[in-house]
Amino acid sequence: CEGRAVYNMLAKRGFCVVNSTWADEFARRVEGFTVGWEPQTRALIHAHLARIAKTGNTTTTLEAGMHVGDHLLPLAASFPSLTFVGVDPDESKCEFVRAMATRNNLTNVRVYHNGLAARDRACALDVSDANPGGWAIDER
Repeated sequence: CEGRAVYNMLAKRGFCVVNSTWADEFARRVEGFTVGWEPQTRALIHAHLARIAKTGNTTTTLEAGMHVGDHLLPLAASFPSLTFVGVDPDESKCEFVRAMATRNNLTNVRVYHNGLAARDRACALDVSDANPGGWAIDER
């Protein structure tokens, strides 16, 4: 895999990063330069999928709002018997994730350009005031 130095950090994971406006962000996020709950969430998801794969289950995992595929692609590489579906409203991110999946021969990845949209503020699934651009689920 050829690329700039930041991409070579991913070589130990067997990833080649395609040239894109999203490449640096993908590399930073996969290498753990994230804050908050993400590292713990990654570990929990990985452990759960390992249990599923061990039983021979061939389930499909959906990631709504996949961003640059920093969860989706490493998981797809780790669990080739499972199918991973990523959805994002940003077409450029979808194109990046598709190109990454192709470049890394991840045939178990499907990417769809789509998004969740609230019709109005009274909707149960809506953009929250505290996190505009994020989603909140209210009990009704």
